[in-house]
Amino acid sequence: MKCLILNGSPKGKYSITLQTIKLLQLKNPTHEFEVLHVGQQIRKFEKDFPRQKKQLRKRIF
Repeated sequence: MKCLILNGSPKGKYSITLQTIKLLQLKNPTHEFEVLHVGQQIRKFEKDFPRQKKQLRKRIF
């Protein structure tokens, strides 16, 4: 299974939510996890959302 995680925390890789995802990765080694730190890059997503949306779709499908 492919999992795309959109981390909305401004703490990025130090967020509690991301630590939970890391635990899920350990428990499910056959699954693929990709994490996007959108909380830290929110301005980038706001400025050019159509392009960012296209990039997200590529990662999902």
